[in-house]
Amino acid sequence: METFATDLQKLDFLLEADADLALIGLEAEAGRADETQKEGQRPKYVATYIGSKQKLVEWIWRSTPDGVKSVFDAFCGSAVVAYMYKTKGLRVVANDRLRYAYHTARAIVENDSAVLSDEEIERLLADNAKAGDFVQRTFRGIYFSPGVHRVIDHIRSNIDSLSGYKKDVALFALGKSCITGGFGHFSATTEAAKRKYTPEEFKEKFRETARRVNALVFSNGQDCKALNRDILEALPDVKVDLAYFDPPYATHFSTTNYEKAYHFIEGLMTYWDGLEIDTDNKLRNYKTDHRTVTKANAAGFFDGFLAKAHHIPHWIISYRDRAYPSEPEMKKLLASHGRASRMRSKEHEYMITTVHGDASHGMEHLFICRPADAHRAAADIEGEALHADALHAEAIWEETKSEIRFRVRDPEDFRPDTFRRKKLEGVDGVSIVVARLKPEHVPEGNDAEAMVVQAYRFARKTDQNPDGWTMEKAEQWIAEHVEKQVDASDTEDDDILSADAAVEAEPLVVTGDCDLDLLEAIAAQERVPRVTGFMGSKHFIIGWIDKHVPKDAKSLFDAFAGGCNVAYYYKRKGLKVYANDLLKFPYHLARAVIENSKETLSAEEIEALLEPNPDAGTFCVDHFHGYYFTKPILAWLDSTWANIQKLSGYKKDIGLAALGNTCKAKARFGQFSRSKKGMQGRLRDEHERATHTQLGNMPLSEFTETFRRYARQLNGLVFDNGQECRVFNADVREIVPKIEADVIYCDPPYVTEFGSNDYERDLHFVEGLMTMWKGKTLSDDTRRGFESRTAYTKESMKGLFEGFIAAARKNCPTILISYRDHAFPTQDEVKAMLATGYDKVRVSAVEVEYGIVSYPSKRGGKFAKELLFVGSQPKALAAAASDQGTQARCHTAFPIEIVFPEDGTPAAQGINVAESPAGDKEFSFVLCHAGTNKNGDHFTREELTARHQTAVNKKIDLKHSQDFTDIVGGIVASEFVDDDTGGRVECVGELYVADNENARLAYKLMKKGIIRQVSMECDYEEGECSVCGKRVRSKAEYCLHLKKFKGGEFKEKPVHEILHGVTFTGLGLLDRKGADENARIKQVADRDSGSGSSDTLEGGATTMADEKHKDAPAAQDAAKKKEPDAGEPDGAKDKDARLKELESENQKLKAQMAELQKELEKYRAKEKAAANRTRADKFLKKLEKDGMEFGDEEARETELERLAALTDEAFAATEAAFERLPKPKAKPKEEDERTGKCPEDKGGKSAKDRPQSKAAGEGAMRADAGVKPLVVDDTKLSLEERLKRGMMAAYRDRVAVAS
Repeated sequence: METFATDLQKLDFLLEADADLALIGLEAEAGRADETQKEGQRPKYVATYIGSKQKLVEWIWRSTPDGVKSVFDAFCGSAVVAYMYKTKGLRVVANDRLRYAYHTARAIVENDSAVLSDEEIERLLADNAKAGDFVQRTFRGIYFSPGVHRVIDHIRSNIDSLSGYKKDVALFALGKSCITGGFGHFSATTEAAKRKYTPEEFKEKFRETARRVNALVFSNGQDCKALNRDILEALPDVKVDLAYFDPPYATHFSTTNYEKAYHFIEGLMTYWDGLEIDTDNKLRNYKTDHRTVTKANAAGFFDGFLAKAHHIPHWIISYRDRAYPSEPEMKKLLASHGRASRMRSKEHEYMITTVHGDASHGMEHLFICRPADAHRAAADIEGEALHADALHAEAIWEETKSEIRFRVRDPEDFRPDTFRRKKLEGVDGVSIVVARLKPEHVPEGNDAEAMVVQAYRFARKTDQNPDGWTMEKAEQWIAEHVEKQVDASDTEDDDILSADAAVEAEPLVVTGDCDLDLLEAIAAQERVPRVTGFMGSKHFIIGWIDKHVPKDAKSLFDAFAGGCNVAYYYKRKGLKVYANDLLKFPYHLARAVIENSKETLSAEEIEALLEPNPDAGTFCVDHFHGYYFTKPILAWLDSTWANIQKLSGYKKDIGLAALGNTCKAKARFGQFSRSKKGMQGRLRDEHERATHTQLGNMPLSEFTETFRRYARQLNGLVFDNGQECRVFNADVREIVPKIEADVIYCDPPYVTEFGSNDYERDLHFVEGLMTMWKGKTLSDDTRRGFESRTAYTKESMKGLFEGFIAAARKNCPTILISYRDHAFPTQDEVKAMLATGYDKVRVSAVEVEYGIVSYPSKRGGKFAKELLFVGSQPKALAAAASDQGTQARCHTAFPIEIVFPEDGTPAAQGINVAESPAGDKEFSFVLCHAGTNKNGDHFTREELTARHQTAVNKKIDLKHSQDFTDIVGGIVASEFVDDDTGGRVECVGELYVADNENARLAYKLMKKGIIRQVSMECDYEEGECSVCGKRVRSKAEYCLHLKKFKGGEFKEKPVHEILHGVTFTGLGLLDRKGADENARIKQVADRDSGSGSSDTLEGGATTMADEKHKDAPAAQDAAKKKEPDAGEPDGAKDKDARLKELESENQKLKAQMAELQKELEKYRAKEKAAANRTRADKFLKKLEKDGMEFGDEEARETELERLAALTDEAFAATEAAFERLPKPKAKPKEEDERTGKCPEDKGGKSAKDRPQSKAAGEGAMRADAGVKPLVVDDTKLSLEERLKRGMMAAYRDRVAVAS
């Protein structure tokens, strides 16, 4: 059985990654696969090789001209393309100037039979007494773990004993083993860049790699060759049908020098023979005069090797967008060499790119060239408008996930407001894009208003569209129909859509037979609208998200707008969009492109912003010089920011957004988590990527040009969709209750098993710049940041979810939440939260690869499932109020004393305190305060801020009853209010007086001031001891401090339990002394007020507004009696009779009050008796568990009644005494009462784990301190004596604590 099951697996190994390649026909053509081998046995090898075409080989093969029999891979690198052509049966010549690439090509392209035996592999791994120590001496401490350097020295020495292709196989295996791990290259010496192999693990890696290289060796019946020559020298001697060029890329973002990136591997091939190590460079690379391809020399480099390839009929050139030469320059260059070219493009993600954003995502281009006649080439160079020739010269093929696109003319040639798209009648899946040419591009004598074809679009064949078009089919159709004139005159003017943004991957469907696209007229590219690159952006899956948005939605609220890509997408779709973000930079960005519908910055205004401002401050220079950017750039930021402040309205937002985008684009990894102060050593010139970031020394001109580009880009995104879109800058839990929208989309920061996205921390420089750090205190560390508001934890993130889900239910019929797997809260937890507010909940998932994660790790995090939670059909309020959801592990409750202050309206105004339409009554109250209550429960400000919304939709009941009939209301609104004490939670409750008799009684008692206390209760996930810091998930895990001293002190330190993961579960109405002395009911609705008025309760007074209304009938009767009788002169009245009447009324009221008071006292007594009996029963069960026995049920009942009749103080003393009694042991010993330790502390085992003594099983222990216990088999002390001593010990402890 072979090591590789298929040729697909061989390529996968060469591709340096676990790429999922769909190489059509490889298995059938190679004919060497053992299909019986299981997938799990097929070897995988994960690494990264710069420039590898790992995801593009199928596309390259499909682009290869028919009839080609031989290929020259001029820059073969990892040999993946050369090897692919070998599997196709072609004669292949592979060339590279680097030795490692040369040995790779000899091993698997030229070699057709030589392999290493297992014995030879083991001999290579053996120690060699004659081995050198160059790697150990030169590279000590870098690139590899200790001990691996020696192994490499010995393997390399042993390889010299081999010859021929076997030596090539061994060198390839050694180089590949060294590349694996770390960053996949040798351009960094940090700890993270090290390969984390032990010497034995490295040997095993080499052993495995050598066997896999063996499996790649085969013969395809052709005379394949490998060369190690300069490209200019090799080309003239090569005789092939096709030359494939994949040269180093010089892009707008970076340049690539392969020899420097792989200097260690390259030197290892010759054991650094003849090479001079640069000892001043911490990379320890060798000195070389080879020139890097840059913007300045790229055109000359291409021109040089193309001039040597004129004798080869066909060329394929791999390149990318935003590179040098540019696309137009490349076309002219190819035409100058007598080649007709067409370009195919494919969306591609460059995973080796470390500067994420525009650099990571791009278009990979293939220029497919053939010889052209001189006239056509000249026409292209001179720019003559010959329709048929120009079509061939300018045609560009592009492939996206959903379409194949044939671009006839550059979009920049057209007026941006005239683009439209029309389906071709009679041809399924084909559309044309037409527009009016700009005046300078209209041929002389032609109609300037004529519609001209710009592109053809073909619906691509996919699993969802099996009848779609393939590239071959589309090319054939173009060849047959492209010469025909397309009549676009019947396209209606009302189909025009302003083309001032990027194209959507999925066109907007409107009435009629037209699909409207938004064509990019700024960057001259066609893609999904992208406002900006932003960490966590959903730009790449917006089409998938859109499938879950109701088709009839008219408005959408993007609650975490971030980069505004989702909000902008739906603005383009014509929806009324609301966007919100807590941070200032996204807020200004959203104002610039979402709320703004017409204002832009003119070219003159942009240039004015760049002018020096002598009145500008020097904050950036003073505080960030030596941290980020250069001093000239920081001074420019000070000046430009000051100039932006002169603008107003949306123009100011565009300026600030462009400024923020510029800083972010020029930040390494798009973040400010690292500064120059935090770097070890200095950046050297070869670190191209870092040089052009905030850590390097980029020129000011580069920075200002980036600002211009972003300002123009934002201008182009501004348009009016006919809706009044709005933008907010607030905490999501505060703003959601105020917005009504058909759909709310929430994309909160992710808190995962691998880390969390702290946006304000990572973007602190950009965020601070928006206000020039007003109100922010800079930290004195290497980052120079400030306190972040987005540093979410598992606990606070759960509270955030609960808060916005609860608030969204009222105003948003549909909620969409983006999240991911391996995150907190978990998928099941989020579903449960949604189920409390929505009847229908579903989850969709899509596999994603996060570009912000530079390389996979054992912990994961790079490859994941992106989740989309969809909730619809909101539940009714009453139903949600009774749904308690999943119970937390810990629970606490404490009473809140009602105080009637003189101040007025509460802060919690989510619902006004008034009579609801159904006649129910509302009242406001303070639920709890930050700090420690009398029970020893401590609420942090952060916890209350994050979790206060969990109180909403929870029940209000009588005495925490679980009886359904005792539920008298629900909490309908909650708000956290800052104050001098650290903050408080204020809520609005609703009493269901229209439906519940108990609610009406509770309301009456509350209005009369009889009910002056309520009791809050909550669950919490973890408690933390304030003394020792121990975290517990149940009260059974309490430490000694919480068990014995919670709410008191231990060694003069206050003991309290800090609650984490709080979920408020309800409110009970009862009369107990308040644990939170500052909590209070603030306002109660007027029961009989038809106007919905409310009474502000005042300082303990029992005379309320409804007292006046209650007395109204009696007052009216009295008034009638006071009216003058027609027969009495002047209406005289008997004053004595009136006085008696009033006294009588007063007596009646007092009697009613007395009756109510008696009822309340009975109610309290009954409640107290039940509670006492419950605690007594619980105590007896505990004693029985510890070995106490009763003669019969009657004896137990007697003891139960006795304990239930004890006062609270007596019962507590009894509990303390029994706690101090030693638990039964096989050999009882006296406890040392002076230690004050619990039995668990001495033996190392809990009571449950220790064996019960024989005496404990034979003698019955009683809890009654006044009844003589039965004698047990104990010759030491009687139970009575021990009980007495225990009580005395408890007394001494109390005295000690009090003193």
